[in-house]
Amino acid sequence: MAPNLRQRTAVLLASGSLVTAVAVVIGSTALAATTLTATFQVTRSWSTGYEGQYTIRNGGSTSVTGWRVELDLPSDTSVRKFWDSVMSRSGDHYVFTNKSYNATVPAGGSQTFGFNTIGLSQPSGCLVNGSPCDGGRPSPSASSTTGPSPTSSPTGSPTPGPTSSPTPSPSPTTSPTPSPSPTPGPTPSSTYTRAALSAATASADDGNVARNAIDGNLSTRWSAFGDGQWLTLDLGQQLMVGLVDVAFDNGGIRQYTFDLQVSSDAAGRYP
Repeated sequence: MAPNLRQRTAVLLASGSLVTAVAVVIGSTALAATTLTATFQVTRSWSTGYEGQYTIRNGGSTSVTGWRVELDLPSDTSVRKFWDSVMSRSGDHYVFTNKSYNATVPAGGSQTFGFNTIGLSQPSGCLVNGSPCDGGRPSPSASSTTGPSPTSSPTGSPTPGPTSSPTPSPSPTTSPTPSPSPTPGPTPSSTYTRAALSAATASADDGNVARNAIDGNLSTRWSAFGDGQWLTLDLGQQLMVGLVDVAFDNGGIRQYTFDLQVSSDAAGRYP
């Protein structure tokens, strides 16, 4: 599916439907490469937990719209309540994304969100929009180690100098090899991020409610009988949708047909 900027995604199903899970994946382009940093502080605490706050700052000269903070908590601590963000969780890994009203961090400005915990351990492994929260960039240090390797290449190049001039004629044969280089096309998928879904509604259900489709649990499902049943997922903000994963109950032995529509209209009007 070609990427589109949309806020809501609808899965329209043509027959009786049993959806166990729906996941929306967004391209990293939806979150701009930024100069954002994020700092954490405990604003108050008690014997069984604490209230923590993250402050996201923009040290750049232009505003940044869209932020995402990832962090890990030890197994003895979990988030009980949160505010000013949309939260998703996988094990001990937590992801907080902006709400519609605090998506933009102005140049030189900041946004905050917070949460209460059960347990006293503090978060670690903080990332903001995919980069370390302190603004560090550790990866260049590794690239510098490969830098010395080119110095050895000139030493070998003088001896094959004349012989290498004929080799440019075979080099056209290597130029086709860049055409396979599009195979790294899948690698952008590694930069894709699973989006947090803020709400799910459906045309009907048989007791297996719409929320089951986004609870991350394949043992639960949303289901409804009859043609034309639909499920609407709210992303809570405009994002670049890259792909949508849908898991069906007994999908290996049953056949399902459905339509997928996207819309940026909060009223749910689809083109």
